[in-house]
Amino acid sequence: MAACAGSLAQLAPGRVVLTLGRGESSVFTIGQRPATTSRLEQSVHALRALLAGETVSWDGGEARMTWPTRTVPIYLAASGPRTLRLAGRIADGVLFQVGADPRLVSWALAQVEAGAREAGRTLDELTLCARVGCSVDEDRAWARQEMKPYAAVAAKTSFDAIPAEELPVDLLEEAHELRARYDYYQHAHGEAQHRHLVTERVIDAVSIAGTPAEAAPRFHALADLGVDRIVAPIVVSDGPRLVRTLAEHVLPAFRTA
Repeated sequence: MAACAGSLAQLAPGRVVLTLGRGESSVFTIGQRPATTSRLEQSVHALRALLAGETVSWDGGEARMTWPTRTVPIYLAASGPRTLRLAGRIADGVLFQVGADPRLVSWALAQVEAGAREAGRTLDELTLCARVGCSVDEDRAWARQEMKPYAAVAAKTSFDAIPAEELPVDLLEEAHELRARYDYYQHAHGEAQHRHLVTERVIDAVSIAGTPAEAAPRFHALADLGVDRIVAPIVVSDGPRLVRTLAEHVLPAFRTA
């Protein structure tokens, strides 16, 4: 992983970010468990040392890269409180997925800030990236329907990681149903059976889906909370259509602001 990041940084200086997570569908479907936060923290320190040209002890062996050293920012992908706080303590940035509801985003940012304070840091020292599924189109019905498969993914990840007492009361029933019936072997599949469990409330909680006029203020709301970047996976069936809509009808609102 360090070698890969170093190679990319040599090809594209200043444009590479290495993001690590505990693992979810990729480990569950091979009968494994996600990495612990302790292992994740060890990985961050080891990667930084390797990229700096240092010798690292790992699983009983030693490793060192002989290439020119590279500085590669390391972000943590996080949804739960422990990983969010770890990101605040040690990461250059955090890619958090807790949905698009400002209440949940505020909660996530508070966890990152708490971790940052533990290390004598502030949120200004991290790049705060919200991973938010979006489906924006003048055809509102199309946009909402297209978001359902990914909304199931985002909801499962978020509802598993966020403590139940932090979830909005109006989502508890849907959260319980999705967690119980989600099938990781149909993860992110457009025809996944569990997509039928995604209600209108769930779509709005975990994604931004609707017309440009509806979407722009919701993106603004996240920016107002302190989010630096919105990472929007292209998950609709017509990706170019979504990109054009965002470029022509949503981004201009930010440029004007």
